Amino acid sequence: MNRDSLKLRNLPAWQVVQIETVPIVALVIGLAACGEPPVPPPFVAPHSSSIATSSDGATLFVVNPDSDSLSIVDLRARTLVAEVLLAGVRPTVDASGAFTPAVMPRALAVSPDDTTVFVTGERAGKLFGVDVATHEVRSVAVGSEPIGVTVSADGFFVFVACSQDAKVVVVAASTFTIVNTLDVPATPWTLGQTSNGSLLVGHLSGPGPSLIDPLTSVVTTLAIADIAPRGDARLAHGEARGMYDVAERPGTQELWVAHLLLGTDTAQPELDFETTVFPTLTVLRPDGFRATLSNDALDIPGTDGAFGDVVSGPHAIAFTADGELAFVVDTNSEDLLVVDANHGVELALVRPLPGHMPEGIALSPDEEFAYIDQRNTGDIAVVRIDRAPATGRIELFVDGPPIPRLDVDPMPATQRLGQHLFYSANSDESPITRNHWVACASCHVEGRSDAVVWKFEQGGTFEPTANAPQLDALADYVNHGIPLPIPPTTDPVLVAHGKAIFERADVGCATCHGGPRFTDSGAGNPTLDLAGTITLHDVGTCAMGAFPDVAHADVDGHPRAACLFDAPSLQGVASSPPYFHDGRAKTIIDALDQTRGKMGDITSLSPFDELALVEYVRSL
Repeated sequence: MNRDSLKLRNLPAWQVVQIETVPIVALVIGLAACGEPPVPPPFVAPHSSSIATSSDGATLFVVNPDSDSLSIVDLRARTLVAEVLLAGVRPTVDASGAFTPAVMPRALAVSPDDTTVFVTGERAGKLFGVDVATHEVRSVAVGSEPIGVTVSADGFFVFVACSQDAKVVVVAASTFTIVNTLDVPATPWTLGQTSNGSLLVGHLSGPGPSLIDPLTSVVTTLAIADIAPRGDARLAHGEARGMYDVAERPGTQELWVAHLLLGTDTAQPELDFETTVFPTLTVLRPDGFRATLSNDALDIPGTDGAFGDVVSGPHAIAFTADGELAFVVDTNSEDLLVVDANHGVELALVRPLPGHMPEGIALSPDEEFAYIDQRNTGDIAVVRIDRAPATGRIELFVDGPPIPRLDVDPMPATQRLGQHLFYSANSDESPITRNHWVACASCHVEGRSDAVVWKFEQGGTFEPTANAPQLDALADYVNHGIPLPIPPTTDPVLVAHGKAIFERADVGCATCHGGPRFTDSGAGNPTLDLAGTITLHDVGTCAMGAFPDVAHADVDGHPRAACLFDAPSLQGVASSPPYFHDGRAKTIIDALDQTRGKMGDITSLSPFDELALVEYVRSL
């Protein structure tokens, strides 16, 4: 714990939050019996997490995304009771060296009676139900890349956030059948419930949390507007991204959102690690005001940051029952941050935690322990909480060795190391970052895109020779350990028609985006070896304003003329907007418009043909 972090700091100024209301039409769910007034639920389900305890605190449940399993742990003995394989087998490495889980469980929710654990399978597209006593597994297909999950207060319904489909699916817990589907803004990620009975939805890529009224099925979205620069680029500002968690603070109606701010309004390419990414907790109040809590550069005169320590990658939030303390798990800086929720300032920090890549947290019912999901090391860190509410002081201690939760780790050791490096900003351990500030995953959220175009380079301090094993492991993980996105759910009839259009020679799509990877970059060079032939094109999108493309040599000294670019693969393209090298195309249809008459005869397509072509591309 950092003793200096115990001093209180001023709460940053409240700022007005932009509110956007999005109505949708859907069936009413969870209604009281006909003619009876709705009764406030006696039980409020916790928000989505990768880890949770039973109501008596004796058992802990945690998902294992890279092992396709759910672990059940005896907390009294601190031993693994069972690792339940959700697909019946563990994932393995294929002939190409790729490691791709079939299920990739990401979040869980425990039924009110503690008999069933509901688990989302991101890659399987399913909701799983695991019987706690018998370990029997059942499932139902719900949509593309389900992440968040929560259970209604009466235990009758399970809500699932399908991130790629932008839908919340409602499943009857007893029959495991879908009873309703709700449209929500893009990338729904975490789910929970509020004290007034609303369903709470967090969106990974924004614009902010949504609330669903269970009586009217109307969705209200609280958009987190960009934070303007505040004089010095090292003060938290920018666009909100990576909104991994949102939870209601007990005893209030405040919504706390854990996310990043990306400093896109700082002049580029004059950016460095201190001015690009900021870890942030945004507090939203019902009266329309908000606070932004982050680590500001403390050497700037006149500023006083909410956090006394630099942290990176806030991923999960847990509150004490009285709402006084917020525990925040920071995945990238690999620590546990404790925030005084009344004053909005850091109280304590546990760093380092004994393990890597913390992604979730569960407090014991008596709030004496915090259990932290360490995904990369396949164990659970235990932190003892010593609290003195009268003085506002708190001390945290790592309590014993981590609890193992895997019978065997199926991921290759080199990819495990690479995964750790990709998600780590722990500068005490690795020179890949500086001052615990930025990890690869800070911009490559979920190993994908932050939907921002950066026109600069950020380098760590790796030495190519001395750090070759780490660099090789990082490359192995990036090349073989990050699975392609699962496409959104698409219309098979439209997809078939769009495929035929895509392959027409006069349209020209397959000219650049052909082959098994939907790119001609590396034709005859399927491993995309940089020593092989790389095909480049000028597709008429070279103008870059203040950042014109120039002729240059690549890292190996090979010349490359200005305005020539390789064709990116279309696999998983629905998950990677904006498009082109400068991000000028916000949508796939925008990308088609940008290339009309340049690479093929797209101008001859009817509106229906264009719709089908986009649907096919989305399906890849």
